[in-house]
Amino acid sequence: MNSHSVFVDSCDVKPQRFKERIESHLNSDMKIYSSHKADEKYVVVAAASVVAKYTRDKEIVKLKRKFGEMGSGYPSDPATRIFLQKWLKKNKTMPDFTRKSWKTWDGL
Repeated sequence: MNSHSVFVDSCDVKPQRFKERIESHLNSDMKIYSSHKADEKYVVVAAASVVAKYTRDKEIVKLKRKFGEMGSGYPSDPATRIFLQKWLKKNKTMPDFTRKSWKTWDGL
């Protein structure tokens, strides 16, 4: 990667801690800018967010072709929850394409 700076939207309540976590995995002097609502502060983060959403939506379409209707994939979607309940009942484990730590799993 040739970037000298990376802008991230912190998923930690403490952006500095999130920054340090990222830096612990790097072997460079890359500058990390970690903040809440980074997509509102930095155009590059807003653009990356749009690309990520588009890419995610394309992947959901591929998964639906392979596994059938599964809703949007978001935890608040009843169709997603029904799909996961049926999957668990049949396979006794979560699908490989889901997050391994997902609060929704606790409620199923």
